[in-house]
Formats: sequence, C-alpha cells, structure tokens
Amino acid sequence: MDLQTVVANVLTANTNTFVKPALQGLSDADLVKRPSDQCNPIGWLLWHATRVEDAILSTVSGRPQAWIEDKWHAQFGMPAEPGSVGAGDSLEQVAAFTPTIGNLLGYLDLVFYHFEWHSAVDSGDAKVVCENQLSYHQTRPPTQCT
Repeated sequence: MDLQTVVANVLTANTNTFVKPALQGLSDADLVKRPSDQCNPIGWLLWHATRVEDAILSTVSGRPQAWIEDKWHAQFGMPAEPGSVGAGDSLEQVAAFTPTIGNLLGYLDLVFYHFEWHSAVDSGDAKVVCENQLSYHQTRPPTQCT
C-alpha cells in the first residue's frame, strides 16, 4: 500500500467516524455556540479538521488544495491561503467564523472527492470516480466526468 492510500484511508476513517457523525442533528446556530468564551465552537473545530486534512492530502498527492482550487475559501468568506488551516487563530477570529452545515459537508465531501479524482486521473481510473459521483453530493460539475 502506498503513502497516498494509507493517508487517505486514515483520514476517511476519521471523517466517517467522527466528523460527519458530529454534524448529525445540529443546526447552523449550533455550529457557532461556544461552551465558554475560551473554547472553540464545534463548527470551527470541524472546519479546522477538514482544512488540515485538505492540506495533508494536497501534500501527499502533490495536488492543489480543494480550498484553493475549488474556491471554498470564498464560501467561508476567508482568504485563499494554503497555509491558513486555523492553527493559531485568535479567539476573535474563531468567534467571527460562521459556517453552515451545508458548507461544512460540501467542503468535507469535496476534499475527499478532489483527492480521489486526482488520484484516479493519475492512475487512469477516473471512470470509477465518475460512477461514484452521486455519493459526493454532486460537488463536481458533470463536465468533470466527460
């Protein structure tokens, strides 16, 4: 098993075991609630985890981050900085962050679709990714699969 596969498997397990289940039953308002003024809200924590995964997958695959290439930074009202993953953010920056369930799930799904798509293109197996496109909430335009 190569490095890309190992990293992708670990991060996919993390996403399916922790991140997606954590969002179930939450509202957009729940995402910004802070247990105390010194704590980060769950929406920021889940976004941060996804940003770190996007950066890791980009590094191991040698491909651009979905955050930049697919302009997800704009969906969250943030700059297109590949190194900006939330580490070192001030409490004020965290408090100003207002994600939605839709944006978090969309970005999360696209990070993995993005990685899988580029890996499949590199291996010549892009048809498999296109056949599974519906499982990624159609975050890529159909023209990507022609």
